Amino acid sequence: MKPLILPLLMYKESGSIRKGTKKKSFVIPSWNHLYTIVNNRPILDKWALLHKRKIINIAKEWKEETGWKKTIDQKVIIKTKVFWPTARKSDPHNIDKLILDALEEAELYDNDCNVLLQYQDFDLDLEYPRIELILIPGPPFDRKKRKRELQKKNKKNT
Repeated sequence: MKPLILPLLMYKESGSIRKGTKKKSFVIPSWNHLYTIVNNRPILDKWALLHKRKIINIAKEWKEETGWKKTIDQKVIIKTKVFWPTARKSDPHNIDKLILDALEEAELYDNDCNVLLQYQDFDLDLEYPRIELILIPGPPFDRKKRKRELQKKNKKNT
């Protein structure tokens, strides 16, 4: 299956034009770059929402090109390789949530709780930092059915 290739860097602006502190940059979308706190709750800021929309659109195009069908009550293995833009040490797990949520919204799967994300490797690519994902449909997994099976088994053992 053709890998789903996503941009690693997110465009973000901060500061104020009026105060002369306006700053435009590309950042690795870690928790601190993605969320703002409103009423003691984290919400995606406008730059994170734009980045998420970009990921959704790329994923929808990939879905159409590859013929991927949305999985329902099925595990999905995602083998992941990250290409960092610098030699600076970065934790790949900081980028998981936004990507998995975006892929769910792109209807690659019904719920990101069914995703088994596996980091396979990382490397540097100074000119084209990215994340390469290989999606593999896994076995069916119906949580409610599995719970009933376990409850039935536990009753027999008591």
